[in-house]
Amino acid sequence: GNSTITDALKFIDNPPLNFASGMGVNPEKVLGNVDIKLGLNFELHRNLTPEEIKVNVKADLSDVKIENISDGKDLTAEKLNVEVNSKGFLVIGNAVFDGINLNLVINETFANKAYKNKSKISFKLDEMVKHKLGIESSILNPPYINGYADIVADITVQNNDDVILDINADITNAEIDYSFLGFKKQTGQKGNIKTKVEIADSKVKSVPSFSLSKDDFSLMGNIRTGKSGQIELIDIKDIKGPKTSASAKIEIVNSPKKKVKVNVSGHSYDLNTLFDKREKAKKLSDKNKEDDNFKDVVDAEIFIAVNSLWTNQDTPIKNFAGSAVFKNGIGIDEVHMVGNYGTDKSIKLKLDYVPRPEGEHLLSIDSNNAGSTLRVLRLYENMSGGILKIEGKHSADKGFIGHAQIRNFSIKNTPLLAKLLTVASFKGMLDLLMGEGITFSHFDAPFEYVDKTLKIKDAKMFGNVIGFTASGKYNTSSEQLNLKGIISPAHSINAFIGKIPLVGTVLAGKDGSVITANYGIEGSLEDPKIKINPLSMFSPSSLKELFSSAFGENNE
Repeated sequence: GNSTITDALKFIDNPPLNFASGMGVNPEKVLGNVDIKLGLNFELHRNLTPEEIKVNVKADLSDVKIENISDGKDLTAEKLNVEVNSKGFLVIGNAVFDGINLNLVINETFANKAYKNKSKISFKLDEMVKHKLGIESSILNPPYINGYADIVADITVQNNDDVILDINADITNAEIDYSFLGFKKQTGQKGNIKTKVEIADSKVKSVPSFSLSKDDFSLMGNIRTGKSGQIELIDIKDIKGPKTSASAKIEIVNSPKKKVKVNVSGHSYDLNTLFDKREKAKKLSDKNKEDDNFKDVVDAEIFIAVNSLWTNQDTPIKNFAGSAVFKNGIGIDEVHMVGNYGTDKSIKLKLDYVPRPEGEHLLSIDSNNAGSTLRVLRLYENMSGGILKIEGKHSADKGFIGHAQIRNFSIKNTPLLAKLLTVASFKGMLDLLMGEGITFSHFDAPFEYVDKTLKIKDAKMFGNVIGFTASGKYNTSSEQLNLKGIISPAHSINAFIGKIPLVGTVLAGKDGSVITANYGIEGSLEDPKIKINPLSMFSPSSLKELFSSAFGENNE
């Protein structure tokens, strides 16, 4: 008929079948050796068109180099397998770009399409590769991400030369710590990141979508960038975890000085991972070094408004609204928090930490549920009820001085106090402590906190059942105690006797009690060494002063 072998060969020579042109690469830049196996299948009959000819071309490419793929860098491959047919072509093989090992798949069609070409690459994204690719964003590098991710990226080159990346990252072999979002994943735990990135003129134009997930947590959103490609806004529309259902917006100002503004809102927000991280960092840091109070953080403003804020596993703050200001070189510069507990809005918490001239900061905490507040602040877990007031001043030299006051509360299941009562042989009080709890009417403690050491002087805690005084120090990093004071059983009766004229003057100690014993506590918080002076139990005040040289009262 009208079709000939010559027609078929002319069809094969048609430019769309040129491998390099199909990739959008100048054929003059493609170097290498080609071994082609050609198969032609067609029928010889009248009026056959070239499009009806079935073509199958297979080629092995060796020592391939495609020059100037990006920024003057070449792509090379020892071997690529190529298959071309009437509908398109397929290229498969291992390649190297700027020292990065890639698994390359290019699958092209010759039909009319709204893009130049598509390809797929897979590679291991580790610290070296991130550096070579210019991924310098702090949020994608240590300490937030350690380890590596297995990346599969679908690459689409648009007709205007813009590039769209659809990235799927297996993060099983990465450790990720986004504690400020409630997300933390250990190496070996399965996880996934998906994102779509639009690139124009070799710069990130936008990130229309991204998601981060593991077995019990997920978030999704988008990222907006500026003209220079720097991130300007991270809009996280949906954060879901065991105790989180919220959204967040992170605005980043890059010039003249970098500043971050974070807004979080929603039903519930879990910050347990952030507080866990902070406490762990304190214990691992240099015991002789002052707390940095986030002084290395970038300037930032944080606003949170949620129905429930979790800082511990048991007690959330309800109807929470809070703000914080961080300044580089200073750390936490200002904090305001309000909220309540449970369904009763009259049970509340109010905290303010405000800057004053010459680098000073004033702290004020008020709550009519001391137990819940101390749990929220991660200071103490075993108190119920109580009216709390803490006033303090943080001076420019990093010293913190103040006074803590609590009224009408109870405590139970406190190991340190239980051991003290055991050594003192106060079995009835021990049973009460480990059962329904011991009720106290007063707690007053002047304190000083500096160099990770909390010092108290002449602290008092008493109720009808028992009373204590304490002076000494506690290192929050090493968890080492050194306390001395007086324990007074049946404190109300004791104090009553101490107020009797003449009798009280002779028998009562400085705390007004008659029946008291000196105690000392030293060592670790988990296993302290406790000593009691039983001879001082019924001694008059003059004799107790003598024993104080051995067991101590106010001196450290």
